[in-house]
Amino acid sequence: MKHFGQSSAICDSGKFLII
Repeated sequence: MKHFGQSSAICDSGKFLII
């Protein structure tokens, strides 16, 4: 799991989740 910037964007197993 990787966090991008200060947003709640998480890239998990090639999946992008914007919370």
